[in-house]
Amino acid sequence: MQKSNNCLSYDRVLTLLPMGFKPMNIINSKQKLYQSPKGIILLKESQIYRPQNVLWSGVNKEMLLEKEVSFLCMTAGFMGILLIPVECLIQYIENNNVSTLKNGRTNLRIRTDEGRFVLYDTNAKELDLTNYFIQNEYNESFQDSI
Repeated sequence: MQKSNNCLSYDRVLTLLPMGFKPMNIINSKQKLYQSPKGIILLKESQIYRPQNVLWSGVNKEMLLEKEVSFLCMTAGFMGILLIPVECLIQYIENNNVSTLKNGRTNLRIRTDEGRFVLYDTNAKELDLTNYFIQNEYNESFQDSI
């Protein structure tokens, strides 16, 4: 994960991970896959898109399964990270009619609403991800706090 002006840096993400996930070693820099004691972690960046207060990213379900990814770690702008069990995402994708692109990537839209993080899609049930959020105690962005 490279330094970004829109979200947390890789170094900051590492400091937010619980101790059980450390140390992390890179196993595929292009796909941003890391090995941790808790399994393989896929790192994704997302800023908070205004005015809708939405995080957006995409994942390929087949890649998650093929690489045996255990967790998706997604930045929530500068607010913190979402450390989501992949099993949870796979169930959501399989049990709902979520939008998927031609290349197999599934859109992940997460609404930030009054301290909650909710995964949603047009024709899908909502899934509350708030319990997977880890707050950045040192919010580096004025924009995220508005």
